[in-house]
Amino acid sequence: MPTRFKLDENLPRNAEALLLQAGHDVHTALAEQLGGHPDPLVFDASQTEERVLVTFDLDFSDIRVYPPVGHHGIWILRPHTKSIENTLALCDPRCEFLKMSLCKDDYGSSSPNGFVFMNRQ
Repeated sequence: MPTRFKLDENLPRNAEALLLQAGHDVHTALAEQLGGHPDPLVFDASQTEERVLVTFDLDFSDIRVYPPVGHHGIWILRPHTKSIENTLALCDPRCEFLKMSLCKDDYGSSSPNGFVFMNRQ
């Protein structure tokens, strides 16, 4: 099932191509001139478009600011290193963590490679 993603400015361009090839609907913060803008603006843009925000930014893990309910999702990637290869491995549609995350409806989950706060509305 395709998912609507917005990739934050800190993700490699290859992540967009990988998710598009898997049939997902992907927008990027950079393509929408949101690079360098405050986190709340990027988050609001993703929610207005009903997209899961994908980022490395741990500020989005603060559940006091971004509670894990009432939004379309935040996927915080935490690869072992921020190499392009490790990041793409997490975005690969064959990744078990990604497949598990996209199948659930309302949850917060984590693994050594990332956390997801998602609430499908």
